[in-house]
Amino acid sequence: MIRRQLPLILAVIWIAALFGVRSVVAGPTPALFYEWSEHYQFEVVSNQSPNYTTYNCGYEPFGPTPPAQDNCDPSLWVVNPLRWPNDPPCVWDGDDRVQRNGWGQIGGQATVSDSICILSANSFHHTHVLIGAPVSSLVVTLHFEPQDVTFTVPPGPGAGSKYGYRFCLTGPVYHMTSPALQPVADSNGGVAVPTTVTLSIKNTLNKAIKPVAAYFRVGNINPSISPCRQSSDLFHAADDDSFWRLYNG
Repeated sequence: MIRRQLPLILAVIWIAALFGVRSVVAGPTPALFYEWSEHYQFEVVSNQSPNYTTYNCGYEPFGPTPPAQDNCDPSLWVVNPLRWPNDPPCVWDGDDRVQRNGWGQIGGQATVSDSICILSANSFHHTHVLIGAPVSSLVVTLHFEPQDVTFTVPPGPGAGSKYGYRFCLTGPVYHMTSPALQPVADSNGGVAVPTTVTLSIKNTLNKAIKPVAAYFRVGNINPSISPCRQSSDLFHAADDDSFWRLYNG
């Protein structure tokens, strides 16, 4: 599946400067402190839509091109009713992505968090996390529900900041024959496992920590801005037929 990708210059610049940003005093807050967000999502879920390809049936400037346009039947297309501005926005198509970037401070003994939704099926969605902080005592976790899978993101060396918390994975992915898949309301026949991915950052100290920089992205992979490079073994969640792939930092 080939689709035009929007320019990611801002994201690349932001990642390059991630550990050198100045603090924005945000104070204790139940949500992550965002400077900007990106929502790039398609209405049509192409890999569950018969006879749909971007070049033949898709959005401008591609447009339908004869004779393939004769096979385009929108009545058969699966659509994503939970894309942005749904809260949280759900990625579903393989080219979807939701990305959040920000920085600020975390109060003493405070936790900040945010969630992004995945309509998990046969698309490969990638979750990237990169946190920059002056301390190694933050507890950074990624929790996937309803799979009830939690990953703890360990600290490592940073760049301009002293410590960096990096973690990437692909999943959860399901075979289209999986009994876990369920109909998605108002999607015109699509099936998925609605999955909520929650990033949490806990400050275990009694004093506020700043600056803390956060990069949280779920969607299609883009190696040029991924904080992780090397893939590792497949991972299977207990009591669930989803499969995942973890990445080293």
